[in-house]
Amino acid sequence: MYLKGKKSIRFITLLLACLMAASCGESGSNDPDATASGGSETTSSAPETVASDKDELPEKDFEGREFKVLACESTAYKGYIDVEESNGDILNDSIYESNRAVEDRFNVVIKQEILGAVPANETATKLLAAGDHEYDIMSMTDRLALQQAVQGLLISYADMPYIDLEKDY
Repeated sequence: MYLKGKKSIRFITLLLACLMAASCGESGSNDPDATASGGSETTSSAPETVASDKDELPEKDFEGREFKVLACESTAYKGYIDVEESNGDILNDSIYESNRAVEDRFNVVIKQEILGAVPANETATKLLAAGDHEYDIMSMTDRLALQQAVQGLLISYADMPYIDLEKDY
């Protein structure tokens, strides 16, 4: 199932914002000396600012709808929006936990199809040009996505509600 027109854009925007908001979490100490030596040395620095975990997203129930993702993969780039399981890798596990939190909060199921970079780009171009909403989001390598941007087929983050590029996330 896919949504058409403004509903599709709103759904995509909301889900992107949710993914970004859910991926924000507490960070541990970045001081390698304190970790390595277990030391208690203190240094004076500017007070830390802590990002608020509270987002500004409305409560929404998507009634178990699928959020379909087209991801691309090449030898140099893995444009995964979702991963199937937790495996101990920090990035992988963060994506997994963030997406499961979004699925739980908004009652949505994230489904991802992975294609090579060139086939993903060709598929995206064809679907976008036809106005086909088979996927809710398509991840492409930047050099290949440039063509879609020039053709006016992509939506700018600046034009998406619930996305605030000034936020810490």
